[in-house]
Amino acid sequence: MRDPLASTTLSLGRPRSRCAWRSLGRVVAIGSVTLAVAVASASTPPPAAPPATTQPTPPPAQPPATPPATPPTEPPPATQPAPTSPPATVPTTAPAIAPSSSRSLTPRPGEKPRRIYVIEDKFSEFYGIVRAEEDDRVILEQVGGKLREFYRSRVLEIIELVEPEPGQPGVVYMRDGRSYSGTIISDNYDGVEIEIKGIKQRLARRDVHHVTLTLTPRQFYEKARKEIGADQFTDRMRLARYLFNKKMYLEAREELISLLQVIDLHEAKELLRTVEAQLSLQNPVPPSVAPEMEPPPGALREDNTGKGPVRFLDTLPDRLLTDEDVNLIRVYEIDFHDPPRVTVSPDTIRELIEKYADSELIPENAEARSALFRAEPIRIVRLMFDLKARELYPKIEVTSEPHALALFRQRIHNTWLIGNCATSRCHGGVDAGRFFLHTKDHKSDRVRYTNLLILERLRIPGKPPLIDWEKPTDSLLIQYGLPRDVARYPHPDVKGWEPVFTRITKRLIDDFAAWCKAMYQPRPDYPVEYEPPQLVSPDEPETQIGDEPDRVPR
Repeated sequence: MRDPLASTTLSLGRPRSRCAWRSLGRVVAIGSVTLAVAVASASTPPPAAPPATTQPTPPPAQPPATPPATPPTEPPPATQPAPTSPPATVPTTAPAIAPSSSRSLTPRPGEKPRRIYVIEDKFSEFYGIVRAEEDDRVILEQVGGKLREFYRSRVLEIIELVEPEPGQPGVVYMRDGRSYSGTIISDNYDGVEIEIKGIKQRLARRDVHHVTLTLTPRQFYEKARKEIGADQFTDRMRLARYLFNKKMYLEAREELISLLQVIDLHEAKELLRTVEAQLSLQNPVPPSVAPEMEPPPGALREDNTGKGPVRFLDTLPDRLLTDEDVNLIRVYEIDFHDPPRVTVSPDTIRELIEKYADSELIPENAEARSALFRAEPIRIVRLMFDLKARELYPKIEVTSEPHALALFRQRIHNTWLIGNCATSRCHGGVDAGRFFLHTKDHKSDRVRYTNLLILERLRIPGKPPLIDWEKPTDSLLIQYGLPRDVARYPHPDVKGWEPVFTRITKRLIDDFAAWCKAMYQPRPDYPVEYEPPQLVSPDEPETQIGDEPDRVPR
């Protein structure tokens, strides 16, 4: 006799409607109960019967391969019919993300949202803020609040955008293999802003691959303090020198004082004196708290009007270059391989075309001439230089400092020239003699460029020039800063004088040579009317100014 369950299952076939699927579910449920009864009865000894007439119990019917439209429910008790579930409703709009019920994606607590740029393939790229991630799955919030889901294994690259601190250096790696080092200002979805040698540039995101940040001096200092042991005196000295080079004078003084408390190092003492001098320049003693001192000899002189003595300090030279002179010097120091930002007005371009219309460098047709008004300003400046239109140079506005002049400011003037050579008891005061440097408001452009012109134009009889552009180490400025026993032209024996360039400050000479090499060669003749001031006694012969080598006008 055949099993009724088996015959029922074999006769079902493939249901063709939703009602047929529900009927099949009830049949399967009843069949399961029947199977359980059959298994229970099989556990007791069967009655005696011929073996040939016994049929094996077939396996329970398998559910169809295609899942039903409604999720399966537990079968109800056999005494009650199974309730009929309503058909599933399909939403009109699908949600932006349908997270899997087997995974729980939650944002990481306490973390700053991370910005990423995703290269899905060579045709598609997208970006946003990471809101949740787990294993291979990432949920991204795009601009406008729209969420997007993707899998790490299904995209080409995931680039995390950086969050630079103010002044933090880094490297921008381009997609074509190039790289740029400088100060990273921002790393955004549309591009990267970087400052290279004082010039800000914006690189489009389509050209940028990724950005890496290097430690700021403050971050490096904090990291080094944790890693350098108290007995590692050489490394501690190197750290102090690093802080000095980065102009972190307070931190350098703290490290040097701490180092000298445990070991007596001559090198540390010398560097500490230099650090203290730099700190005194940054924070001069206000006149209200400065101790009253007797004026040095020669500081007072009789007034010709008979009204009594006047302070010689009030009669120090105060003539400086004008802002126009400063701009003109910048024009003459433009390096077209690393140009500064410049501006040329349309009136100047029109004047250039009219004055040099006969030159083959000026296009003849109107369309090409009109294109000059749309050209990059630095291209117009280059055209002026090629035409030697020097009468138009003052009309070029240089809005950022050329590289060579920035080196003079950063590595010469503000680093050691003012702090060592232009003090009130040296070449910045009443005893300056033939070589006088301006110190009041020394960080202004007018003061700095005036001192530059003094260094270039002043000649001392019987001595080499203050700046030897071809052999920088032979410059009198360098020779006077060396210890007397090694200098070919020793500094005069003056009370309180100390050498600027020692074994630990040799880098300053290298910086001076690098600056000389960066300045325009051969040296141009700046069309600026200025004669270096001299503080000499009436019976002393004045220094000759006009004894200068031939200069090539640019």
